[in-house]
Amino acid sequence: MRSESAMSRSSRASSTTNRNINALFDKFKDVDGESHTVPRAQRENRTANHANADDKIGPEGLESLFQALSLNPVAIEALIFAWKMNGEVPFEFTRPQFTGGCLALGCDTLEKLKRAIRKLAHRPSPTPAHTLTRRSQTAEPSR
Repeated sequence: MRSESAMSRSSRASSTTNRNINALFDKFKDVDGESHTVPRAQRENRTANHANADDKIGPEGLESLFQALSLNPVAIEALIFAWKMNGEVPFEFTRPQFTGGCLALGCDTLEKLKRAIRKLAHRPSPTPAHTLTRRSQTAEPSR
């Protein structure tokens, strides 16, 4: 059984992680469908005033995120990243998709995301089963 202090630390760490991921999302999200290039103070003001704003990172925010991650948008790593974020619509992530993807990857900072993307892109793929089957059928039986 875990002690109360261990559970409290775990809860605080989880809260900090969620707060960090949400802050990361907010850094790149669109506000009322406007360009990500709107000045930050203006975006924060509008976010406070428009509770019904689309809560997503759109194409321009995604471009800025990819630049921050040193990620080429047409590289395979970008596709892998979108897949891990459970992106359903091209060139956008909703807050639940982004936060869920970051939690699944164990990332709450840009640096951690960079490392995770590099690991995913360089992970060896398993050998296809049909290749193993074909090899075993053509191999000479041992005597």
